[in-house]
Amino acid sequence: MSAIVNKIHSAPAAAAFLSIGLFQAQAMLACVINAGFLLLAIFQRRDIKEAIESFKTSTDSNGDYLVNNDMDIWHLIGKILLVIPIIIAVCTLVLPISAWYLKQYFSWQSYRNVGADAKLRKIRIIYHIFAMFAKMDIYFIVCFDLIFCFPVLGGIRSGGTYFIVNLALLGVALAIIAVSIMSCKSENRIGMCFSIAMYLAMLGYLLYLVIDIQLDSKRRSGGSTDSFTAFGVMGIVSIFMTTIFAILCLRNFFGGLKEHLGKHEEAWDPHGSAKDFELGNDINFEYKSVPRVRDLDS
Repeated sequence: MSAIVNKIHSAPAAAAFLSIGLFQAQAMLACVINAGFLLLAIFQRRDIKEAIESFKTSTDSNGDYLVNNDMDIWHLIGKILLVIPIIIAVCTLVLPISAWYLKQYFSWQSYRNVGADAKLRKIRIIYHIFAMFAKMDIYFIVCFDLIFCFPVLGGIRSGGTYFIVNLALLGVALAIIAVSIMSCKSENRIGMCFSIAMYLAMLGYLLYLVIDIQLDSKRRSGGSTDSFTAFGVMGIVSIFMTTIFAILCLRNFFGGLKEHLGKHEEAWDPHGSAKDFELGNDINFEYKSVPRVRDLDS
C-alpha cells in the first residue's frame, strides 16, 4: 500500500521533471545555434587570413598584382576578427545561465497545461524534440549550402549550373522541413512519410558532398574546407536525429497531440492574458461581520 501511495505522490514530480527536460531541449536549440556561430567566427578568421595571403601573389593577365601590397590589411582587421569569437564565446556561456532561469519560470506552466496524462506528456516531448532538431536543420543546412555555393564553388561564375542547382535544392530543403512540421502538427501520415523519405535523401546528399570534398585534393586545399566539413558533419547528425524523431512522431499519431496543440500551444487568445488580471467593479472593501459557527470544540 505504501508503494502505491509513493507512486501517486511521485507522479506530479515526474511530470514536472519531464516538463523541465522539454524546456531544456528548446533552450538547448538556442545554445547549439549560438555555438555554431562561435564555430563559424573561429573558422572565419583563418579563412580570411588565408584569402589575404593568396591575393598577395595573385596577378592578372598583364602580370600586375590584383591587390595593393603596400598596405597590410591584416594588421587592420586581424584584431577585430579575433575579438568577434571572444564576444560570441562569452554570449555562449551566458546563454545557458539565462535558459536556466527561464526554465525555472515556465516549467510549472508547462506541467499545468499537460496535466497528469503520462502518455500525452511523452508524445508532446517527442514532438517538441523533433521540432527542435528540425529548426537546427534549417540553420545547419543554410550555413552548409552557402559555404558550399560561394567559397567552395566560387559563386555563379565558377559553379555555373551546379551553383544554381544547389541554391534551388536549399529552397526545396527548407520547404520539406516546413512540410514535416506541419504534417506532424496535423497528424498527416502521407505528408510525414514523404518528409521522412526526403530527410533520408538530404542525409545521403550531404554525406556525398562531405566525402567528395575530402577526396578532392584541389578543393580540400581551399580555406573554407574546414568550416564546410564542420557544418556538413553537424548537419548530417542533426538530420539523422530529426529522421529518428520523425519516425517516433509518426508512431504516436492520433494519441491526442493534435487536440492538445490546438487547445494549449497553437491557439492564441488576445484577451486571455489580460482576463486573469481584470478586477470587477462590484468589489466592496467594507467590513462585514462573519456569523459565528459553533463546532464540536466549542
